[in-house]
Amino acid sequence: MTDRLKQDTLLFCQAHRSPKVLMALALIVSLIVLSSPVEADFLFFRTWKKDITENGIAFAKLRQIKKTGTWIGVLKEDMYIEGLPCRKSSVLFYPDWSLKGFYLSESITINDTFLPYKTWVQLDENGRINMCAFPHDTRIQGHLCEGTGGAGGTHTGFYPSGKLECFYPPETISIDGILCKRTLLFNIGLHENGRLEHCKLAEDTIIGDVSCKKNDKVYFDETGKVTKVE
Repeated sequence: MTDRLKQDTLLFCQAHRSPKVLMALALIVSLIVLSSPVEADFLFFRTWKKDITENGIAFAKLRQIKKTGTWIGVLKEDMYIEGLPCRKSSVLFYPDWSLKGFYLSESITINDTFLPYKTWVQLDENGRINMCAFPHDTRIQGHLCEGTGGAGGTHTGFYPSGKLECFYPPETISIDGILCKRTLLFNIGLHENGRLEHCKLAEDTIIGDVSCKKNDKVYFDETGKVTKVE
């Protein structure tokens, strides 16, 4: 926000003390601020620090999200952090500097699950994998999971035990005899025992004594019984 705008805003507030007017003004000012990348960046992030070493890690640049305290950085080189191979790329840390997210600099196997090179891996606060974004379609625990590359791609989720929790298939697939539709708008969920937990149907069908239509979102309990249809 420019100094002139700040001054004009102050004068306007002094002249118009109605709560409704002030509320409307606050909304307008917020929209102006958020429309400016520089101002929005200032509101939500601390300033980038470049060519810096923090917590024994060399970064090309590093900054912190103000609200959550999460650190966002770009590594200067491939390196192992907490025993995990991190690629020279974007990396996230929790406020206490425990690893939160990174790209694999090499393929690894964790909890009997193979994760390919360049996979984006996100960890929970206990250091367990809770989400991955694969660089290409990857088979995980018998299911083909769609990969589109990058942290912003389709995500595959895991339980704390390492069991597959949810994924996006690259094609229509059958799980527990249920034909599940391939769609980026609704993923496929699994119970920890591997049974189907939810999906979007690819055809009209009768499941037990429940009649379902194509494109219905169906939810199941751990025994395969339908609990909800949307």
